[in-house]
Amino acid sequence: MFEKKSQGDKTDTNRMEFSDWLWLLAVAGIGSANRINHLSTQVIMGDEMHALYRALLHPMIYNFTHFQSTDNCIPLTLYYQWVLNSFGLSEAWMRFPMLLSGTISLILIPHVLGKVFGRAVGLLLAFLLSFSLVHIYYSRFARPYVIVQLLEFIAMASYFVWLKRPRVKFALIYAISIISAIFFHLSAILFLLSTQFYGFAYMLWSGKIRSRSDHTRPTWNMFWGIVLAVTIGLALLLGPAFFFSYGNLEQILGKGKFDWATVSGYAAILAGTNNVILKSIFFLFSALGLYGLFKKYIVLGIYALFLIFLPLVMAILVHPYKLEVPFLCLCVIPLGISL
Repeated sequence: MFEKKSQGDKTDTNRMEFSDWLWLLAVAGIGSANRINHLSTQVIMGDEMHALYRALLHPMIYNFTHFQSTDNCIPLTLYYQWVLNSFGLSEAWMRFPMLLSGTISLILIPHVLGKVFGRAVGLLLAFLLSFSLVHIYYSRFARPYVIVQLLEFIAMASYFVWLKRPRVKFALIYAISIISAIFFHLSAILFLLSTQFYGFAYMLWSGKIRSRSDHTRPTWNMFWGIVLAVTIGLALLLGPAFFFSYGNLEQILGKGKFDWATVSGYAAILAGTNNVILKSIFFLFSALGLYGLFKKYIVLGIYALFLIFLPLVMAILVHPYKLEVPFLCLCVIPLGISL
């Protein structure tokens, strides 16, 4: 999938067999059970109330065209209103989009990465992901973070494949997924910029080594076409909200801080623990995984570095309000999972 095979290689050794799918579905079932276990005892509170308040206080057209300083998610607000007006909103319906996205992630992410690194790796990843505390937590949390994580992973994979094989379907998958991710949470803009920076650098590098008869790489017209399509899509979805509530966005930008608490919080969210020893073990294995990635797929390793560090650098420069939590690190969770 991520590497072009030779013409003589007609087999795909990483193709999922029927028994592999059975194992994957079984593990996904276990992971889903972990995500709904005792869910009925979990109370809606805190940040989960932002979208609910907006859904109750304002009409749908207002919620589509306005951001709030409380950082409500426009799509979730509209979803709550639709459910509320259709057949009544309950805590189960509030958490349903996140639970669904978390379950899809249990199948899709291991399947995609299994095609790159092998079936055994994909199944092992599915097992680890099904018991991932941070993923379980955000799959039960009525905020859009696990949805954004899934959409960013789809965008990450499809854009990398498009750079290798510039087909329209990969470009469409990337554009739709990254636009949707930003619509759910504005922090995904950092992920968009990171993929585009990588794509620009890749185009410059590949242009130096590509012959004129080589049609296996995207052209500059294709590259700028994707940029234009994403820009138009974002303008249509978010243009009204930016226009009518820019003042609320100004309250978010430039109000955060970056210190040791930020670094510690970032590490805790990625590792799923505040324990120093466990965090150290997590990042040690991540570093070893990144080293192995560079040894086997150097281009994919460079791509991973772009998507890990560029969002962090840009978040530090912009330092939005509540950076110290920090929720912006969710844009690199796909890379933390893949490593």
